[in-house]
Amino acid sequence: MDIKKVGINGSYFHFDSLLNSTKQLIDIGFEKIEYSGLSLMDINSYEIEELKKILRGEGVTITAVNAVGDLIPVKVGNLISPQKQERRNGVEHVKKCVDLAVSLKSKRVVCDIGTSTEDLLPLESQNELFLTSLQEILEYSKSSNVLIVLMQVPGRRWVPWDGLPPDRSKVVERYIWPWRLWPDEEELLSNLGDKLNGEVGWAFDAANETVAHGIYRFQLKEVIKPYLNYNLQVVYLANHPGPYNKVWHRLLLHKPLWNGFYSSQDFRSLLSLSKNKGLSPQITLQIKEKRPKKKSLKRSLRTVT
Repeated sequence: MDIKKVGINGSYFHFDSLLNSTKQLIDIGFEKIEYSGLSLMDINSYEIEELKKILRGEGVTITAVNAVGDLIPVKVGNLISPQKQERRNGVEHVKKCVDLAVSLKSKRVVCDIGTSTEDLLPLESQNELFLTSLQEILEYSKSSNVLIVLMQVPGRRWVPWDGLPPDRSKVVERYIWPWRLWPDEEELLSNLGDKLNGEVGWAFDAANETVAHGIYRFQLKEVIKPYLNYNLQVVYLANHPGPYNKVWHRLLLHKPLWNGFYSSQDFRSLLSLSKNKGLSPQITLQIKEKRPKKKSLKRSLRTVT
């Protein structure tokens, strides 16, 4: 895969400033970069202008402004909170990300579909709250010609279950009543995707799939298939030691491509499938390392080329 077509998280070199991290990624050869909303909000207006100057000068495209990580945990808002102010905070944050996308000439904002970890709500109620929040976001983004891209983060949408759980592999953290279960990812995607009817795009995160499938082995090329029917816009590549229920901690997510549960063949099959379907989603490396190094990053690129 040509490095010029692959995107990457602009904060990969997180020990450095956002400007210097961007410069290093450009030096490596990246021409497509994604930024989180909060990382952009954390720098001042002068630095934003400097960032724009660097990006314009090097011909770099901003693939998206990503609000997903900003909303984990829910300190900046939650799009499905029963509390009106929390929902308002979440909506306003995503709208700020839309403004940043416009400023940086990006056509996408990636947004999560809310978290029910604080309140055990029926799945139908979760979706109703989310659609209410999303409608305001969509109305705001349309005038700016920015596409809202939704991403399901497994483990953030939980549902209560009375009695014994039907499948213990789907139980999250709380092994006493009330059981907290992960909803079926394909069902959730179908429910929201059908209601939104092409108004949004969708993103798929390879590393997060280890969370969705617990102790069960699976193939990436199979679990991405439902997304192929719902305007797949972004595919995030990263690895995880897996299986999730045996390697529990979420901090182990988003490891280098060359070190984890998935093989290079898994990634290549995933990319070939979307290509064979006539789709061309943005491929973005969503790798987070304690000690980021150019050597490791280049090795990850070789894994999928």
